[in-house]
Amino acid sequence: MRVRRSASVIAALGLLLAACGSSSDDTETTGGTETTEGTDASTATSGGGTDTSSTESAAPGTKKPATAGEGCGLDNGKKAEGDPIKVGNVTTSVPGIDFSGGPALQQAYFDCVNENGGINGRPIELLVENDNLKPEDAAAAARKLIESDKVVAVVGGFSILDCAVNADYYKEKGYYAIVAGVPAECFSSPNFAAANMGPAYSALGATQVVVEKGAKGKIVSMIPRTATSAYGNSLVGVYAKEKGMEWENIEIDVPIADPNAAIIDAVNRAGEGGGIVLNFTPPEGLKLLKAAEEQGLIDKVVWGSSTPLNDNSVAAALGQAWAGKLNVNAELSLLDDPAPEMELY
Repeated sequence: MRVRRSASVIAALGLLLAACGSSSDDTETTGGTETTEGTDASTATSGGGTDTSSTESAAPGTKKPATAGEGCGLDNGKKAEGDPIKVGNVTTSVPGIDFSGGPALQQAYFDCVNENGGINGRPIELLVENDNLKPEDAAAAARKLIESDKVVAVVGGFSILDCAVNADYYKEKGYYAIVAGVPAECFSSPNFAAANMGPAYSALGATQVVVEKGAKGKIVSMIPRTATSAYGNSLVGVYAKEKGMEWENIEIDVPIADPNAAIIDAVNRAGEGGGIVLNFTPPEGLKLLKAAEEQGLIDKVVWGSSTPLNDNSVAAALGQAWAGKLNVNAELSLLDDPAPEMELY
């Protein structure tokens, strides 16, 4: 089983290592599970288990894959001990929407940099602020990082609110934040550089695959209810209408209290042979998918998901019942990609 890691985690790697995926458009099939490379309409179908195979030794004369302690910082094996270089980010971490894995991956990479010379001998200090899904907390977080903590950069944030709330503030202060974008402002404001597709484009990619896989009649999209959720599935509707299909969007409170009722309702709305596109982080998305399995609904519709469900833990939790049935816009590199930066990851 081969799947690609969720953007909510791996985007941080892309920011720091410039280590995004292959440009190949080849299709691979492993153990009945299909993964299509590419960003626009990539597919990662979950089929139980994960691929833990190791990369073979590099051929003579080629660069060996990086390992922990190689390829970081000055790559000298000496711990950085100078004055820290402070960088910060604003991330959303609340029950039902938890992006804390992103900053955790950043920290892991910075640890490697700091153990190998840092930046000209100076270690990187990562300061993370939780916006708590509250606009006032998002605003306070940015001001704390810039005015109190004196960070030199805002990088790697995974926030639902940061771009929408703080765009003007970052512009005023001369900061150009590199983020894993969620709301529309991350992709339209000049002071943000989003290193990912974001929920709207990611869900669009999933919808394209769902239609290609034969969904007919109606597409139903589902997303957590937040201040920016209307944007998250907006392109699903645009594409469905272009294909002459009906579209309905369901916003649902998270954590999901009754996944059985939620998924039965969605499948009934989509109708036999319709399509459902999920736009959730793994814990909530898994609730809905497991409920669909328990209710015998897997084969009633064609299933798709934005990038966050592209996670080995999702594949392992779903098992064989979903083999070839869940189409995920995988977006980034395979975990068993032999590229040096993925070996380091």
